[in-house]
Amino acid sequence: MTDMTTHPNHQPPPDDWQPAGGGEVVRLTRRMKGRKSRRQFLTAGGGIVGGLLAVAGGWFAGRSATRSREYDFGGITCSVAMARADAMTNGQKLPDAEMTQVNEHVMLCPNCKPRFEKMGGMNISARTLPACRRLDVA
Repeated sequence: MTDMTTHPNHQPPPDDWQPAGGGEVVRLTRRMKGRKSRRQFLTAGGGIVGGLLAVAGGWFAGRSATRSREYDFGGITCSVAMARADAMTNGQKLPDAEMTQVNEHVMLCPNCKPRFEKMGGMNISARTLPACRRLDVA
């Protein structure tokens, strides 16, 4: 082994240099290891958090893309039409004007028509819709 004093790159210690006290090197080593562990934890944690945010963002984007749109046909929205349809299938009698609105909405709405057909509780017929008049051309 080479003595430090004979090593070519060896520089003498500064004048105010003093030997480390008992356990000082061990404390410094532990401190450096602790910093390294925290740095590794934060790096890994940042990756995990970033991945979770990406997954959550994708989930929310997919969820909003699959959510059905609220249409307004027949003077009522999808939620109103479906609420009235539920009442009708449960035996509640609606006024003729509301029945006409529900039927017109369901006939025109791309969301409600299939849902209404699955319910099967109400027969939608052309008789309940307002009649269209044909203009006689002279």
